Amino acid sequence: CAPLQCNARYMLVEMNTIPKLPQTLTPVRMVIGTKEITTYATISDDFNPIHKDVETAQNAGFTDIIAHGTLSLNLIWESIERTFDFAQQPEITIDVRFKSPVYRGQTVETGSVHLSKMGNYEVWISDQNGMRAIEGTLQIHFDTVNGE
Repeated sequence: CAPLQCNARYMLVEMNTIPKLPQTLTPVRMVIGTKEITTYATISDDFNPIHKDVETAQNAGFTDIIAHGTLSLNLIWESIERTFDFAQQPEITIDVRFKSPVYRGQTVETGSVHLSKMGNYEVWISDQNGMRAIEGTLQIHFDTVNGE
């Protein structure tokens, strides 16, 4: 798929109890610096030069080095962990679209709102100007509780 247009889906396992759901998930904020990008490249074994070389990034159409999309996406997982104290993990689906790059030096923060359906949230990662870099939905699958 084309960069910044991929959909990502992640799944976890079941849980036994249904907690009261908050209207928003606990926000998580991070300044994306060179150190964070380099560390994530090492962890993910993704050394694409657009993440470390300004000239390469500019030749690819970016104004500066960009962070790995999944580096920012991981903040949503951290937001889930900070919000819920699951004894066992429920099955969770995140369906997102990468809308714009996150550049070195930007501050990003998770955002969310509980939707009308039980266990469904709109989720996003936005920069310090409110521009959404990632957006999509999160669903906590309570219909699989206790093997149902």
